[in-house]
Amino acid sequence: MSTKVSEKIKEVQTEWQVRDYVRFLTQYWRSTALLGIIGLLFAGSYAKQLPNMYRARAQVLIEYYEAKPVRFDTMAPRPWSTREFLMTEQALISSRPVLKEVVQTLNLEGFPPFSRVSDPAGILKGMVSIHPVRGTKLVNISVTSRKRTLAATIANAVAQVYTKQNLERRRQRTVGGADWLREEVKNTQARMKSAQEAFQAFKEEHQMVSLEDRQNVVVQKLTQLASASTAAKTQRVEAESELKEIRGTMEAGTPIDRLPVVQENELIHKIKEQISGKESEMVEHGKVYGEKHPVIIGVKSEIEVLYDQLRAESEKIVEVLRLRYAEAQTQEMQLHEALMEQEQRALQLNRLEVEYDNLVREAQSSVTLYQTLSKRLRELEVSESLEANNVRIVQEARVPTGAVSPNRPRIAFGGLVVGLFFGAVLSFLREVLRRVVRTRKELETVLASPFLGHVPHDASTRRRHSPQSLFFVR
Repeated sequence: MSTKVSEKIKEVQTEWQVRDYVRFLTQYWRSTALLGIIGLLFAGSYAKQLPNMYRARAQVLIEYYEAKPVRFDTMAPRPWSTREFLMTEQALISSRPVLKEVVQTLNLEGFPPFSRVSDPAGILKGMVSIHPVRGTKLVNISVTSRKRTLAATIANAVAQVYTKQNLERRRQRTVGGADWLREEVKNTQARMKSAQEAFQAFKEEHQMVSLEDRQNVVVQKLTQLASASTAAKTQRVEAESELKEIRGTMEAGTPIDRLPVVQENELIHKIKEQISGKESEMVEHGKVYGEKHPVIIGVKSEIEVLYDQLRAESEKIVEVLRLRYAEAQTQEMQLHEALMEQEQRALQLNRLEVEYDNLVREAQSSVTLYQTLSKRLRELEVSESLEANNVRIVQEARVPTGAVSPNRPRIAFGGLVVGLFFGAVLSFLREVLRRVVRTRKELETVLASPFLGHVPHDASTRRRHSPQSLFFVR
Protein backbone atom coordinates (compact mmCIF):
# COMPACT_ATOMS: atom_id res chain seq x y z
CA MET A 1 0.00 0.00 0.00
CA SER A 2 1.33 3.43 -0.90
CA THR A 3 2.39 6.09 1.57
CA LYS A 4 -0.49 8.37 0.62
CA VAL A 5 -3.01 5.62 1.39
CA SER A 6 -1.40 4.96 4.80
CA GLU A 7 -1.57 8.61 5.72
CA LYS A 8 -5.19 8.77 4.59
CA ILE A 9 -6.00 5.76 6.76
CA LYS A 10 -4.44 7.45 9.80
CA GLU A 11 -6.53 10.56 9.23
CA VAL A 12 -9.65 8.45 9.11
CA GLN A 13 -8.69 6.55 12.29
CA THR A 14 -8.23 9.76 14.30
CA GLU A 15 -11.81 10.87 13.64
CA TRP A 16 -13.56 8.55 16.10
CA GLN A 17 -17.26 8.56 16.86
CA VAL A 18 -19.42 6.75 19.39
CA ARG A 19 -19.81 3.66 17.25
CA ASP A 20 -16.04 3.54 16.83
CA TYR A 21 -15.66 3.28 20.61
CA VAL A 22 -18.34 0.61 20.72
CA ARG A 23 -16.52 -1.32 18.03
CA PHE A 24 -13.20 -0.89 19.90
CA LEU A 25 -14.67 -2.29 23.12
CA THR A 26 -16.38 -5.12 21.32
CA GLN A 27 -13.20 -6.09 19.49
CA TYR A 28 -10.64 -5.87 22.37
CA TRP A 29 -12.58 -6.61 25.55
CA ARG A 30 -11.33 -10.18 25.68
CA SER A 31 -7.64 -9.23 25.64
CA THR A 32 -8.19 -6.43 28.15
CA ALA A 33 -10.15 -8.69 30.49
CA LEU A 34 -7.46 -11.35 30.14
CA LEU A 35 -4.74 -8.94 31.27
CA GLY A 36 -6.98 -7.80 34.15
CA ILE A 37 -7.45 -11.41 35.28
CA ILE A 38 -3.70 -12.00 35.02
CA GLY A 39 -3.05 -8.88 37.19
CA LEU A 40 -5.68 -10.04 39.67
CA LEU A 41 -4.15 -13.52 39.93
CA PHE A 42 -0.62 -12.15 40.28
CA ALA A 43 -1.62 -9.61 42.95
CA GLY A 44 -3.65 -12.22 44.80
CA SER A 45 -0.74 -14.64 44.76
CA TYR A 46 1.62 -11.92 46.01
CA ALA A 47 -0.80 -10.86 48.78
CA LYS A 48 -1.23 -14.47 49.86
CA GLN A 49 2.51 -14.79 50.37
CA LEU A 50 2.71 -11.71 52.59
CA PRO A 51 2.69 -12.43 56.35
CA ASN A 52 -0.06 -11.08 58.60
CA MET A 53 0.92 -8.04 60.69
CA TYR A 54 -0.76 -7.35 64.03
CA ARG A 55 -0.86 -4.04 65.90
CA ALA A 56 -1.32 -3.63 69.65
CA ARG A 57 -1.88 -0.26 71.30
CA ALA A 58 -1.24 0.96 74.83
CA GLN A 59 -2.34 4.41 76.02
CA VAL A 60 -0.61 6.68 78.54
CA LEU A 61 -1.58 10.03 80.09
CA ILE A 62 1.15 12.69 80.33
CA GLU A 63 0.48 15.58 82.72
CA TYR A 64 2.38 18.83 82.27
CA TYR A 65 5.30 19.05 84.67
CA GLU A 66 7.75 21.95 84.89
CA ALA A 67 11.07 20.76 86.28
CA LYS A 68 12.29 23.89 88.08
CA PRO A 69 13.94 23.79 91.50
CA VAL A 70 12.78 27.37 92.11
CA ARG A 71 9.37 28.43 90.85
CA PHE A 72 8.40 32.09 90.78
CA ASP A 73 4.66 32.58 90.33
CA THR A 74 4.94 36.18 89.14
CA MET A 75 5.43 35.05 85.54
CA ALA A 76 2.79 32.93 83.87
CA PRO A 77 3.96 29.95 81.75
CA ARG A 78 4.18 30.57 78.05
CA PRO A 79 1.27 29.19 75.99
CA TRP A 80 3.56 26.94 73.95
CA SER A 81 5.46 25.43 76.91
CA THR A 82 2.95 22.61 77.34
CA ARG A 83 3.05 21.70 73.65
CA GLU A 84 6.83 21.54 73.58
CA PHE A 85 6.83 19.52 76.78
CA LEU A 86 4.43 16.93 75.32
CA MET A 87 6.39 16.72 72.06
CA THR A 88 9.57 16.10 74.05
CA GLU A 89 7.92 13.36 76.10
CA GLN A 90 6.60 11.70 72.93
CA ALA A 91 10.13 11.62 71.54
CA LEU A 92 11.38 10.10 74.81
CA ILE A 93 8.89 7.23 74.57
CA SER A 94 10.60 5.84 71.46
CA SER A 95 14.11 6.87 72.53
CA ARG A 96 16.96 4.35 72.54
CA PRO A 97 17.30 4.17 76.36
CA VAL A 98 13.65 3.08 76.65
CA LEU A 99 13.90 0.61 73.77
CA LYS A 100 17.18 -0.89 75.04
CA GLU A 101 15.64 -1.53 78.44
CA VAL A 102 12.59 -3.10 76.78
CA VAL A 103 14.89 -5.43 74.80
CA GLN A 104 16.71 -6.41 77.99
CA THR A 105 13.54 -6.80 80.04
CA LEU A 106 11.80 -9.07 77.51
CA ASN A 107 15.07 -10.80 76.47
CA LEU A 108 14.26 -10.10 72.83
CA GLU A 109 17.86 -10.66 71.73
CA GLY A 110 17.22 -14.38 71.68
CA PHE A 111 14.29 -14.25 69.28
CA PRO A 112 14.13 -13.38 65.58
CA PRO A 113 14.31 -10.88 64.02
CA PHE A 114 16.20 -9.31 66.95
CA SER A 115 18.70 -12.16 67.18
CA ARG A 116 19.88 -11.66 63.57
CA VAL A 117 21.05 -8.04 63.97
CA SER A 118 23.61 -6.25 66.09
CA ASP A 119 21.21 -3.44 67.05
CA PRO A 120 17.95 -4.92 68.37
CA ALA A 121 16.84 -1.49 69.59
CA GLY A 122 16.93 -0.20 66.01
CA ILE A 123 14.64 -3.03 64.86
CA LEU A 124 12.31 -2.33 67.78
CA LYS A 125 12.21 1.37 66.93
CA GLY A 126 10.85 0.50 63.48
CA MET A 127 8.06 -1.49 65.13
CA VAL A 128 7.03 1.24 67.61
CA SER A 129 5.01 4.30 66.58
CA ILE A 130 3.78 7.15 68.77
CA HIS A 131 0.49 8.95 68.03
CA PRO A 132 -0.86 11.73 70.28
CA VAL A 133 -4.62 12.00 70.62
CA ARG A 134 -5.57 15.43 69.27
CA GLY A 135 -6.92 17.85 71.84
CA THR A 136 -5.94 15.68 74.84
CA LYS A 137 -2.90 14.72 76.91
CA LEU A 138 -3.23 11.08 75.86
CA VAL A 139 -0.58 9.34 73.78
CA ASN A 140 -1.02 6.02 71.96
CA ILE A 141 1.94 3.62 71.86
CA SER A 142 1.46 1.26 68.91
CA VAL A 143 3.59 -1.81 68.14
CA THR A 144 3.33 -3.74 64.86
CA SER A 145 4.56 -7.33 64.69
CA ARG A 146 3.93 -10.64 62.94
CA LYS A 147 3.01 -12.20 66.28
CA ARG A 148 -0.05 -10.78 67.97
CA THR A 149 1.03 -11.76 71.48
CA LEU A 150 4.49 -10.24 71.00
CA ALA A 151 2.97 -6.96 69.80
CA ALA A 152 0.84 -6.60 72.95
CA THR A 153 3.74 -7.59 75.22
CA ILE A 154 6.12 -5.07 73.65
CA ALA A 155 3.53 -2.27 73.75
CA ASN A 156 2.90 -2.83 77.47
CA ALA A 157 6.64 -3.11 78.14
CA VAL A 158 7.36 0.20 76.35
CA ALA A 159 4.64 1.97 78.37
CA GLN A 160 5.90 0.51 81.66
CA VAL A 161 9.59 1.22 80.99
CA TYR A 162 8.84 4.80 79.88
CA THR A 163 6.74 5.37 83.02
CA LYS A 164 9.50 3.98 85.24
CA GLN A 165 12.27 5.99 83.56
CA ASN A 166 10.16 9.15 83.75
CA LEU A 167 9.74 8.64 87.49
CA GLU A 168 13.50 8.11 87.85
CA ARG A 169 14.25 11.27 85.87
CA ARG A 170 11.83 13.24 87.98
CA ARG A 171 13.34 11.82 91.18
CA GLN A 172 16.83 12.72 89.97
CA ARG A 173 15.70 16.23 89.15
CA THR A 174 14.04 16.52 92.55
CA VAL A 175 17.07 15.20 94.42
CA GLY A 176 19.48 17.34 92.41
CA GLY A 177 17.24 20.38 92.83
CA ALA A 178 16.94 19.77 96.57
CA ASP A 179 20.73 19.53 96.98
CA TRP A 180 21.19 22.71 94.99
CA LEU A 181 18.48 24.43 97.01
CA ARG A 182 20.05 23.42 100.32
CA GLU A 183 23.31 25.01 99.24
CA GLU A 184 21.51 28.12 98.00
CA VAL A 185 19.51 28.39 101.24
CA LYS A 186 22.75 28.21 103.21
CA ASN A 187 24.43 30.89 101.06
CA THR A 188 21.33 33.08 101.13
CA GLN A 189 21.13 32.80 104.89
CA ALA A 190 24.75 33.97 105.15
CA ARG A 191 24.06 36.90 102.82
CA MET A 192 20.93 37.79 104.78
CA LYS A 193 22.87 37.81 108.05
CA SER A 194 25.63 39.93 106.51
CA ALA A 195 23.09 42.43 105.12
CA GLN A 196 21.31 42.72 108.48
CA GLU A 197 24.61 43.24 110.32
CA ALA A 198 25.66 45.93 107.84
CA PHE A 199 22.31 47.65 108.30
CA GLN A 200 22.61 47.56 112.09
CA ALA A 201 26.19 48.88 111.97
CA PHE A 202 25.05 51.75 109.77
CA LYS A 203 22.35 52.75 112.28
CA GLU A 204 24.80 52.54 115.19
CA GLU A 205 27.41 54.59 113.34
CA HIS A 206 24.99 57.41 112.62
CA GLN A 207 23.12 57.05 115.92
CA MET A 208 19.68 56.51 114.49
CA VAL A 209 16.90 54.15 115.38
CA SER A 210 14.77 54.95 112.37
CA LEU A 211 15.65 57.15 109.44
CA GLU A 212 12.03 58.16 109.02
CA ASP A 213 11.80 59.49 112.62
CA ARG A 214 15.07 61.34 112.26
CA GLN A 215 13.94 62.86 108.98
CA ASN A 216 10.71 64.02 110.64
CA VAL A 217 12.69 65.70 113.46
CA VAL A 218 15.09 67.38 111.04
CA VAL A 219 12.29 68.60 108.80
CA GLN A 220 10.29 69.89 111.78
CA LYS A 221 13.29 71.76 113.19
CA LEU A 222 14.13 73.10 109.75
CA THR A 223 10.58 74.45 109.46
CA GLN A 224 10.77 76.08 112.87
CA LEU A 225 14.13 77.70 112.10
CA ALA A 226 12.84 78.97 108.78
CA SER A 227 9.83 80.56 110.53
CA ALA A 228 12.01 82.06 113.28
CA SER A 229 14.50 83.41 110.73
CA THR A 230 11.69 85.06 108.80
CA ALA A 231 10.31 86.62 111.98
CA ALA A 232 13.77 87.88 113.02
CA LYS A 233 14.30 89.39 109.63
CA THR A 234 10.95 91.15 109.88
CA GLN A 235 11.83 92.56 113.31
CA ARG A 236 15.22 93.70 112.06
CA VAL A 237 13.64 95.48 109.09
CA GLU A 238 11.11 97.21 111.34
CA ALA A 239 13.80 98.30 113.83
CA GLU A 240 16.02 99.46 111.02
CA SER A 241 13.17 101.49 109.52
CA GLU A 242 12.40 103.19 112.87
CA LEU A 243 16.08 103.91 113.46
CA LYS A 244 16.45 105.46 110.03
CA GLU A 245 13.38 107.62 110.68
CA ILE A 246 14.82 108.85 114.00
CA ARG A 247 18.16 109.66 112.44
CA GLY A 248 16.52 111.59 109.62
CA THR A 249 14.36 113.56 112.04
CA MET A 250 17.31 114.43 114.30
CA GLU A 251 19.43 115.50 111.32
CA ALA A 252 16.58 117.83 110.28
CA GLY A 253 16.74 119.60 113.69
CA THR A 254 13.46 118.29 115.05
CA PRO A 255 13.51 117.88 118.83
CA ILE A 256 13.83 114.31 119.88
CA ASP A 257 10.70 114.43 122.01
CA ARG A 258 8.68 115.25 118.92
CA LEU A 259 9.40 111.87 117.40
CA PRO A 260 6.29 109.65 117.07
CA VAL A 261 7.99 106.72 118.73
CA VAL A 262 8.89 108.98 121.68
CA GLN A 263 5.50 110.58 121.91
CA GLU A 264 3.83 107.18 122.07
CA ASN A 265 5.77 106.37 125.26
CA GLU A 266 3.56 106.60 128.37
CA LEU A 267 6.30 107.98 130.60
CA ILE A 268 7.06 110.72 128.08
CA HIS A 269 3.37 111.50 127.95
CA LYS A 270 3.22 111.85 131.77
CA ILE A 271 6.34 114.04 131.84
CA LYS A 272 4.83 116.33 129.24
CA GLU A 273 1.63 116.56 131.26
CA GLN A 274 3.67 117.48 134.31
CA ILE A 275 5.57 120.11 132.32
CA SER A 276 2.30 121.49 131.01
CA GLY A 277 0.92 121.64 134.55
CA LYS A 278 4.00 123.38 135.93
CA GLU A 279 3.94 125.91 133.12
CA SER A 280 0.26 126.65 133.85
CA GLU A 281 1.13 126.99 137.54
CA MET A 282 3.97 129.39 136.71
CA VAL A 283 1.60 131.50 134.64
CA GLU A 284 -0.80 131.73 137.56
CA HIS A 285 2.02 132.61 139.99
CA GLY A 286 3.37 135.14 137.47
CA LYS A 287 0.20 137.14 137.87
CA VAL A 288 0.90 137.49 141.54
CA TYR A 289 4.68 137.36 141.91
CA GLY A 290 7.58 138.72 139.99
CA GLU A 291 10.16 136.74 138.04
CA LYS A 292 12.66 136.73 140.89
CA HIS A 293 10.21 135.60 143.46
CA PRO A 294 11.25 132.35 145.08
CA VAL A 295 8.01 130.72 144.08
CA ILE A 296 8.57 131.54 140.41
CA ILE A 297 12.20 130.43 140.62
CA GLY A 298 11.14 127.13 142.24
CA VAL A 299 8.58 126.40 139.56
CA LYS A 300 11.12 127.16 136.82
CA SER A 301 13.59 124.79 138.47
CA GLU A 302 10.99 122.03 138.51
CA ILE A 303 10.19 122.67 134.84
CA GLU A 304 13.89 122.45 133.92
CA VAL A 305 14.17 119.20 135.84
CA LEU A 306 11.19 117.85 133.96
CA TYR A 307 12.71 118.89 130.60
CA ASP A 308 15.98 117.20 131.55
CA GLN A 309 14.04 114.11 132.49
CA LEU A 310 12.14 114.33 129.14
CA ARG A 311 15.39 114.54 127.18
CA ALA A 312 16.92 111.69 129.15
CA GLU A 313 13.90 109.46 128.67
CA SER A 314 13.76 110.34 124.95
CA GLU A 315 17.42 109.51 124.51
CA LYS A 316 16.84 106.32 126.45
CA ILE A 317 14.00 105.38 124.07
CA VAL A 318 16.23 106.06 121.07
CA GLU A 319 18.98 103.99 122.63
CA VAL A 320 16.53 101.15 123.23
CA LEU A 321 15.61 101.26 119.55
CA ARG A 322 19.30 101.09 118.62
CA LEU A 323 19.81 98.11 120.93
CA ARG A 324 16.69 96.40 119.60
CA TYR A 325 17.94 96.83 116.04
CA ALA A 326 21.35 95.42 116.96
CA GLU A 327 19.72 92.54 118.80
CA ALA A 328 17.37 91.83 115.86
CA GLN A 329 20.32 91.91 113.48
CA THR A 330 22.33 89.54 115.69
CA GLN A 331 19.38 87.20 116.14
CA GLU A 332 18.75 87.21 112.40
CA MET A 333 22.35 86.24 111.71
CA GLN A 334 22.29 83.52 114.35
CA LEU A 335 19.04 82.08 113.05
CA HIS A 336 20.32 82.26 109.48
CA GLU A 337 23.46 80.35 110.47
CA ALA A 338 21.35 77.80 112.36
CA LEU A 339 19.06 77.47 109.34
CA MET A 340 22.00 76.90 107.00
CA GLU A 341 23.45 74.34 109.40
CA GLN A 342 20.11 72.55 109.59
CA GLU A 343 19.85 72.55 105.81
CA GLN A 344 23.29 70.94 105.62
CA ARG A 345 22.10 68.32 108.10
CA ALA A 346 19.03 67.71 105.93
CA LEU A 347 21.20 67.35 102.82
CA GLN A 348 23.54 65.01 104.67
CA LEU A 349 20.52 63.04 105.85
CA ASN A 350 19.32 62.79 102.24
CA ARG A 351 22.70 61.41 101.22
CA LEU A 352 22.50 58.93 104.07
CA GLU A 353 19.01 58.01 102.91
CA VAL A 354 20.39 56.57 99.65
CA GLU A 355 22.77 54.29 101.50
CA TYR A 356 20.09 53.54 104.09
CA ASP A 357 17.55 52.55 101.40
CA ASN A 358 20.13 50.32 99.68
CA LEU A 359 20.87 48.54 102.94
CA VAL A 360 17.16 48.16 103.73
CA ARG A 361 16.41 46.90 100.22
CA GLU A 362 19.27 44.40 100.31
CA ALA A 363 18.22 43.15 103.74
CA GLN A 364 14.56 42.81 102.70
CA SER A 365 15.37 41.12 99.38
CA SER A 366 17.70 38.65 101.10
CA VAL A 367 14.97 37.83 103.63
CA THR A 368 12.37 37.39 100.86
CA LEU A 369 14.70 35.19 98.80
CA TYR A 370 15.55 33.12 101.85
CA GLN A 371 11.87 32.57 102.63
CA THR A 372 11.10 31.62 99.00
CA LEU A 373 13.99 29.15 98.76
CA SER A 374 13.16 27.63 102.14
CA LYS A 375 9.54 27.12 101.11
CA ARG A 376 10.53 25.52 97.81
CA LEU A 377 13.06 23.29 99.60
CA ARG A 378 10.33 22.00 101.90
CA GLU A 379 8.12 21.30 98.86
CA LEU A 380 10.91 19.32 97.15
CA GLU A 381 11.58 17.36 100.31
CA VAL A 382 7.90 16.43 100.42
CA SER A 383 8.04 15.48 96.72
CA GLU A 384 10.99 13.18 97.41
CA SER A 385 8.95 11.25 99.92
CA LEU A 386 5.76 11.11 97.81
CA GLU A 387 7.36 9.85 94.53
CA ALA A 388 4.53 11.27 92.44
CA ASN A 389 4.63 10.54 88.71
CA ASN A 390 3.11 12.78 86.08
CA VAL A 391 2.81 9.83 83.64
CA ARG A 392 0.47 6.90 84.13
CA ILE A 393 -0.80 4.07 81.99
CA VAL A 394 -4.45 4.61 81.13
CA GLN A 395 -5.03 1.50 79.01
CA GLU A 396 -2.85 -1.56 78.61
CA ALA A 397 -2.42 -3.16 75.23
CA ARG A 398 -4.62 -6.17 74.44
CA VAL A 399 -3.80 -9.03 72.12
CA PRO A 400 -5.15 -7.96 68.68
CA THR A 401 -7.81 -10.21 67.18
CA GLY A 402 -7.27 -9.27 63.55
CA ALA A 403 -4.40 -8.31 61.29
CA VAL A 404 -3.94 -4.70 60.22
CA SER A 405 -1.93 -5.66 57.12
CA PRO A 406 -1.73 -6.77 54.41
CA ASN A 407 -5.05 -5.69 52.96
CA ARG A 408 -5.40 -8.56 50.51
CA PRO A 409 -8.67 -7.42 48.87
CA ARG A 410 -7.13 -4.03 48.21
CA ILE A 411 -3.97 -5.56 46.75
CA ALA A 412 -6.03 -7.88 44.53
CA PHE A 413 -8.22 -5.01 43.41
CA GLY A 414 -5.11 -2.97 42.65
CA GLY A 415 -3.74 -5.83 40.52
CA LEU A 416 -7.05 -6.03 38.64
CA VAL A 417 -7.04 -2.30 37.95
CA VAL A 418 -3.40 -2.36 36.79
CA GLY A 419 -4.09 -5.34 34.49
CA LEU A 420 -7.14 -3.68 32.96
CA PHE A 421 -5.18 -0.48 32.47
CA PHE A 422 -2.31 -2.19 30.67
CA GLY A 423 -4.79 -4.21 28.60
CA ALA A 424 -6.58 -1.04 27.52
CA VAL A 425 -3.28 0.67 26.69
CA LEU A 426 -2.04 -2.25 24.59
CA SER A 427 -5.35 -2.51 22.77
CA PHE A 428 -5.34 1.20 22.04
CA LEU A 429 -1.77 1.06 20.72
CA ARG A 430 -2.69 -1.90 18.55
CA GLU A 431 -5.68 0.00 17.14
CA VAL A 432 -3.65 3.13 16.50
CA LEU A 433 -0.72 1.38 14.85
CA ARG A 434 -2.76 -0.79 12.39
CA ARG A 435 -2.61 0.04 8.59
CA VAL A 436 -5.67 -1.87 7.32
CA VAL A 437 -8.95 -0.55 5.93
CA ARG A 438 -11.69 -2.47 7.66
CA THR A 439 -14.91 -0.58 7.06
CA ARG A 440 -16.84 0.75 4.06
CA LYS A 441 -16.60 4.32 5.42
CA GLU A 442 -12.83 4.14 5.66
CA LEU A 443 -12.62 2.85 2.11
CA GLU A 444 -14.82 5.63 0.67
CA THR A 445 -12.83 8.25 2.58
CA VAL A 446 -9.48 6.92 1.40
CA LEU A 447 -10.47 6.52 -2.30
CA ALA A 448 -12.77 9.55 -2.44
CA SER A 449 -15.11 7.35 -4.52
CA PRO A 450 -18.43 5.66 -3.82
CA PHE A 451 -18.47 2.06 -2.69
CA LEU A 452 -19.81 -0.21 -5.51
CA GLY A 453 -19.70 -3.67 -3.93
CA HIS A 454 -17.62 -6.42 -2.34
CA VAL A 455 -15.02 -8.45 -4.23
CA PRO A 456 -15.04 -12.12 -3.12
CA HIS A 457 -11.80 -13.67 -2.02
CA ASP A 458 -10.71 -16.65 -4.17
CA ALA A 459 -7.85 -18.54 -2.67
CA SER A 460 -7.28 -20.72 -5.80
CA THR A 461 -6.89 -17.69 -8.01
CA ARG A 462 -4.41 -16.22 -5.57
CA ARG A 463 -2.29 -19.35 -5.92
CA ARG A 464 -2.43 -19.51 -9.74
CA HIS A 465 -1.76 -15.91 -10.51
CA SER A 466 0.77 -13.51 -9.14
CA PRO A 467 -0.50 -11.23 -6.40
CA GLN A 468 -1.96 -7.99 -7.71
CA SER A 469 -3.39 -4.91 -6.07
CA LEU A 470 -7.13 -4.65 -5.79
CA PHE A 471 -7.11 -0.99 -6.79
CA PHE A 472 -4.70 1.73 -7.71
CA VAL A 473 -4.43 5.24 -6.47
CA ARG A 474 -2.92 7.86 -8.70
